[in-house]
Amino acid sequence: MIEVAQFDTDPEACPYLPGREARTRYQLVADLLPGEYDEKLAQGWRRFGSILFSPRCSDCSECLSIRVPVDRFLPSRSQRRVLRKNSDLDLEVAAPRLDEERLSLYRRHHADREVRRGWPSTEMGFEEYYETFCLNAVPTLEFA
Repeated sequence: MIEVAQFDTDPEACPYLPGREARTRYQLVADLLPGEYDEKLAQGWRRFGSILFSPRCSDCSECLSIRVPVDRFLPSRSQRRVLRKNSDLDLEVAAPRLDEERLSLYRRHHADREVRRGWPSTEMGFEEYYETFCLNAVPTLEFA
């Protein structure tokens, strides 16, 4: 792993649990081998583009990353129903791409989260979207 920078946030209101304080550790990486990435995931780290992040709350350890063991996954009844209802959709798996449709979808998603969860307002442009979602330190696939 080639780490470019690392820092911890100042304490802030926990976005998940009311009345709690949260801190997050961030690592900006330039290169990360798949095995190293698997180790980070097993340790509870998550990734957003080339940024790894992990909760670092001193009095709490309730944040848990969820991983689905795909080889043992069995869809529930409601998941099977959703799959049937969406049987007309096609799935494309490829390297992340940037186009107006993807950027528009991201902007609508973020605008919804700003209202529902109080996320800070942002206006992501093409360059920032590319750097965040398409330029990755880990081989990445997009499911569309």
